[in-house]
Amino acid sequence: MKVLFLVPNWGLHELKYTTATVKAPCTQPLEFMYIAKLLNTNCEYDFLDANLEGLSWEEIKNEITKYRAEVVIFSTTISYLQWRCPPLDLEVPRKLVEICKELQCISIAIGPHCTVSPEETMETIKVDYMILGEPEITLSQFLNSGMQDDKIKGVFAKGKKITHSDEVDINKLPTPDYSIIKRYKYDSYSWSEKVQSILCERNIKGTIAEFSRGCQFNCIFCLREHFRKEYRRKNLKQMKKEIAEIKAKGYNYIFFIDEIFNIPSEELYELLELLKDSSMLFGCQARPDVMTFEVIDRLKKAGCIYIEYGLESFSESVLKKINKNIDLNEIKRIIAYSYIVFGKENIQLGILNFNTEDIREILTISEKLPLSLKNIRPYPGSYFGEKIFESYGIKEKNGNLQ
Repeated sequence: MKVLFLVPNWGLHELKYTTATVKAPCTQPLEFMYIAKLLNTNCEYDFLDANLEGLSWEEIKNEITKYRAEVVIFSTTISYLQWRCPPLDLEVPRKLVEICKELQCISIAIGPHCTVSPEETMETIKVDYMILGEPEITLSQFLNSGMQDDKIKGVFAKGKKITHSDEVDINKLPTPDYSIIKRYKYDSYSWSEKVQSILCERNIKGTIAEFSRGCQFNCIFCLREHFRKEYRRKNLKQMKKEIAEIKAKGYNYIFFIDEIFNIPSEELYELLELLKDSSMLFGCQARPDVMTFEVIDRLKKAGCIYIEYGLESFSESVLKKINKNIDLNEIKRIIAYSYIVFGKENIQLGILNFNTEDIREILTISEKLPLSLKNIRPYPGSYFGEKIFESYGIKEKNGNLQ
């Protein structure tokens, strides 16, 4: 069976007002790289990144035809990097499924849309199969069965019972298969122009990886139902093997996509020593309220050059309303120290837009808030999403939003 893992070109949407990322980041498809290692010899596979190559729909169609794909697998969001903040619209996946039907190949979708709103997503994009939840184990088992065993937990098709795959024990995952992306050159992920320029000047190749998956907290805007919810870490043996393979492939920079990389623990400190010994530069996502001066120093010594802090707001009342009951004065000290240690240009603060009228009403916010950097998206399954639906009288019936 010939399987093609495909990242569509996210710039090809035809909607005037799209929620797709204006310039989708080009990062390694970590989810596909795990799955590829789990397939048996009955599955012949290849990978096409139409987003990185900027391919047109006609070029994508030609590539699928040239490979003679029997099965095309894609995600409804850009990559694991953005499973928690995907585009709301499904224009690009819908068009890709149309091409698959025209070429008479089977389409399989993974991603947060499938997981959170399976029947609505199925109705919108008309895909043949979807994987509900974290896809690695479920999808590999389904493909290894020759797609005969559709009773595997998490496999969904029209008319089938909805079940979600279990959250994955990430210590049982293989190291990612870098051979499937060998013909592509990816960006070293960072929103910092300074970090990007340094990486480019030094000709440093970067990849994404994960040390942990899930989150111990419960922010009311977060989309994580049925995936990336339970907090799990990889053990040091797993990370040692993975970092060695990353370095052997010529990568010198890792961006850790963990929801929260900086939770103080012996496991984190051991990983930082491992990164230091490997001379690997890295960036991460972090919560400032669990950051300490000691962890900042350890990160710096280990090779960290970039941190994204999920702060959300500088308003104490707003922070309490979104379940971030944190000491703002302490947070300011942590951010100030981070600026000193890493340089202000290497620290990104995630500030959300709480000025939208619906959101202000839901949170009963009356005070004027500082200028925000990015909008909140009211995802189904999140507190904000459900409250928005409630405000507009949107009901969920048989899995379809009506």
